[in-house]
This record gives sequence, structure tokens and C-alpha cells, in this order.
Amino acid sequence: MLARQDASYETLANRFHTIFFLATPHRGSNSAKLLNGILQVAYSSKAYVADLKRSSEAIQTINDEFRHYSTNINLWSFYETKELSIGGVLSTLIVDPDSATLGYPEEKQMPMNADHRSICKFDTITDPNYLILRNTLASTVNGISKIGMAQYEVHNWPC
Repeated sequence: MLARQDASYETLANRFHTIFFLATPHRGSNSAKLLNGILQVAYSSKAYVADLKRSSEAIQTINDEFRHYSTNINLWSFYETKELSIGGVLSTLIVDPDSATLGYPEEKQMPMNADHRSICKFDTITDPNYLILRNTLASTVNGISKIGMAQYEVHNWPC
């Protein structure tokens, strides 16, 4: 958003093709209060945790602004479908699908058979979640490559 707001970063802003969100709490998380409690006991309270609360003002502001700057960017939202076990006593979805997705018409939404901790950690290269993410990244890179080649052909630039 900052690059799109500042004309001196226009070249950089125009290079954004795709953004991948992995269990990103766009609307906050009901677990923020629990996280704050754990942090207070184990470490100390963290100021940013308040911004993670469901429908916090900070999150709403970011989402309201992002909508205006995300046009012409492919958006992928991957979300957890398994509850995270906390201390063996409690289990919960940390970021539910409603919060992990933006709800934009062009957004691609992808459920992952993972909890919040394992959504971006893979045991092997045959892990189904790894394959989903790898194939999505590969498809994106392939699409970018085709766009790049088309630009070279249109301008008759040597490849």
C-alpha cells in the first residue's frame, strides 16, 4: 500500500503480481485474547496483540485501504481447517476461514488440511499441503513468465 501511495515507488508497486496469504487474520482472531493471556504469563504483554483482536480498528483500517490498492494483483488466501491444540487442554481454530479470506470477487481461496502452526510447515515434499502451495506458486511463476515473454515479443526485445 505504501508503494502505491508514493509516486517515487511506482516502479516497485507495479511489480507486484500476486500476494499469498497463509492464515492471515484479515478480520482479527477470537484467539487474540487467549494469546495475550499466554504472553502475559510466559513473557510480557505485547502491544500488537490488541490489533489482532476480532474487528480491531487497526485491522479494519488496513483492510479498508488495501481494497483500493489491490486491484490488478492476484490474491490467494490459504486457510487452516484443523484446530490447534493448546496445552493439550484446549483446541481451536486460530484464524477461522471468514477472517483468513478477504472476500474479494477475484480472490482465490484455498483450504489447507492444517492447523495454524503447521499451515506453512511441511514434513516432506509429498505433504499434500506442500504440494498445494508449491503447485500454486509454480502456476503463478509460470503465468508471470508468460506475461514477461509476451512483453518481450510485443516490444521486439531480444530474449
